[in-house]
Amino acid sequence: MISTLRIATPGGTELVVVALAFTAGFADGDAYLRWHLFAANMTGNTVLLGIALAGLDVPRALAVLGAIAAFIAGSFAGESLASRSRPGILFTEAVVLAVAAAIEDHPVQLECIAFAMGLQNTAFSNFDGVAANTAFITGNYARVAQAFVSLGRPEKRAVAWRTIAIISSLIASYALGAAAITIALKLGVRHSLALVAVVALLLALWSRSHEKPTPVSAG
Repeated sequence: MISTLRIATPGGTELVVVALAFTAGFADGDAYLRWHLFAANMTGNTVLLGIALAGLDVPRALAVLGAIAAFIAGSFAGESLASRSRPGILFTEAVVLAVAAAIEDHPVQLECIAFAMGLQNTAFSNFDGVAANTAFITGNYARVAQAFVSLGRPEKRAVAWRTIAIISSLIASYALGAAAITIALKLGVRHSLALVAVVALLLALWSRSHEKPTPVSAG
């Protein structure tokens, strides 16, 4: 399934990308700083799982598997709901992140964040024809490199520049989100995930009135 987001307002797609990336960087940073595991980066978690298994650290391995399972569950939910209502998906993400903010001292918080990131990444993966991941970004670096190569082909130059612009803003916003949660935790801010829960809620309200209704095509 190819999930394509199209926003009617000029610059709206970039706004959505930046907001989603900030949310993911903030949430994944919170998960790592609190639990030393990732909520969105399953590549990193898979490495940590192997390390835990090699060290026969069963509790650690189970914690990693819990995050992976929650991310898969969120991805399943996002895939199932992508053709229905993206604002609805964002409302759901906002609620899950709000719950995660409220239970920040409980290990289940990690699973809540991972579910929200899986939900977001699957439901929002294509922006006006530009494929990009908003919850984990390793593949985005490869897409930027491919776009730079495409600049040498006139027929692909416009799409390449748009890809570079969208993904570069995504990466920068992701890093900004991670920096923001780091500062918040150093300052002792409690329930800091409430900030990105509000971001997701506001984005849901905004996108409900600005998104172009577009059918989801199979691919």
